[in-house]
Amino acid sequence: SLRLPSILEYVMAPLKASLTDSSPYVRKTGVLGILKVYALAPDTIRDSDMVDTMYNMIRDRDPQVVANCLMVLNELMREEGGIAINQAIIHHLMNRIRDFNEWSQCVVLDLVAKYKPASK
Repeated sequence: SLRLPSILEYVMAPLKASLTDSSPYVRKTGVLGILKVYALAPDTIRDSDMVDTMYNMIRDRDPQVVANCLMVLNELMREEGGIAINQAIIHHLMNRIRDFNEWSQCVVLDLVAKYKPASK
């Protein structure tokens, strides 16, 4: 469990490396690790490039990695109203909706319901 602030300096490098690992299990676990670090030290995550990395990971080939990214980004961006979504993200997620499990489909559809196009 990540509850000691002193361990953060040792966790950040492996956590960042986990986001680009070849194994989907490692990537999805790394994304959840970001949420744990955020709960302990929010500024550590805000000051890093991990949020941008997770936005890029929405295009990951593994649907569970994508679902975890969506949930974690929504949590990290809660103060700003949740994950910032645009038409490209919505189209990408809807084109892959069949790849997601039922829980992940609910996450995607919840984001789609929140999306408000800029213009028609």
